[in-house]
Amino acid sequence: METKKSILILDVPDRRSIPVVGSLGTEYNFHYLVPIRKGFSIEPLVKIALILLKPRHTKKMIFLSFETAEDIFLCLMEHLRKNNYDLVMAFSERSTAILCDYAVQIKKFTKIAHGEFRNFNILNDKLKILEICREVGVPTPRFKSLDCAGDIENIAEIGFPLVLKCRLASGVKQAFRVCHSVQDIRSAYDELSNSSSFYPYFPCDKLVAEEFIRGKIFDAGVVVINTHIAAAVTQERVWTIPPEGGFGAYNVTRDLPELIDYGNKIFKKIPWKGPAQLEFIFDNNDKTFKLIEINPRFWGTTGLAVKAGVNVGGISIKAALGDLEIQTPIIAPPGIDFAWLLQETLIAERMRGEKGNIIWRHIKKIFSKEINNFTYSIGANFLLAIPHLLHQSPTRRKNNNSANSLAKQLFE
Repeated sequence: METKKSILILDVPDRRSIPVVGSLGTEYNFHYLVPIRKGFSIEPLVKIALILLKPRHTKKMIFLSFETAEDIFLCLMEHLRKNNYDLVMAFSERSTAILCDYAVQIKKFTKIAHGEFRNFNILNDKLKILEICREVGVPTPRFKSLDCAGDIENIAEIGFPLVLKCRLASGVKQAFRVCHSVQDIRSAYDELSNSSSFYPYFPCDKLVAEEFIRGKIFDAGVVVINTHIAAAVTQERVWTIPPEGGFGAYNVTRDLPELIDYGNKIFKKIPWKGPAQLEFIFDNNDKTFKLIEINPRFWGTTGLAVKAGVNVGGISIKAALGDLEIQTPIIAPPGIDFAWLLQETLIAERMRGEKGNIIWRHIKKIFSKEINNFTYSIGANFLLAIPHLLHQSPTRRKNNNSANSLAKQLFE
């Protein structure tokens, strides 16, 4: 009997990894190496919760304490020296960056399910990827770079309203502002140019300004092999938080081959390997999908891909291990829906002025076999709150004024 291959996940169990582990746990032995920031006040409670509520089919939970990304790398290397793994992979942005950054050293012990650090940084940089899109013929909003305060007057040429973003950091409140005047740009610049203190793994104080487009958000979640998309799930964010633009609380797969074609143009230019999410907004004015940004990692609705029959985690694993050859891309069928965590879908439902339906759907899913029973259990809802706690600094951060944040702008 063939021995199962062992996969090490350098991450906290979250919404991206739980469906993958739950659906592939009979094929592989999954171990989690969980980073916990030093000084975290309820560390013992979190460890107990993770052990008791570990994702279905997880074989082992290992913990490491860290202050910097280098601490995580050193602990990872020590663990790899003492234990044999066929592959190490990550699901969050931080852990993916660490694996890509230290790939040369890590590959002395095992394989990695992600691409080169240079390409990770290019794809993650909102300005660079917009420039590449312009070069290869992928539509984008109008944009300009904002490198210093002296560029503020020129930014207004885009027209108002416009959005100001950190080039590397992410998050509606911390890294995104809607501006209606030059004074708004100045205020947003002062706030966002200090983003390096909030994102020590991606320090960058440069910004990019984009044309503000109101419209539906669509994603292409893909796995890239040999510069081509080997698997894809194109989806619409039907319910988002906030309602007119944000992360998806309820998504549905759509037949959008043009998004895959755009992705192939980009990945021919930037030879990424592994998972990535391309985020588009549909411009009702010219009826065009316009790329906003790319996340070179697994995405929040990875569970939808699994449900739709495109197990992007399994495809990434097999490709990295050399066990996969795909002649024709695997594409998810349209019309598959996926509602996420109970608290998130309840919020989205309330924002839409609706109530009473989503909770019954979730109660039914606790007893169903959709992806795996654990995904929709009460334990999963609690467990998936833990990564948000672990990513917080033990010291109190200064208040980041979000008066002009996208969430407030759109919700009001």
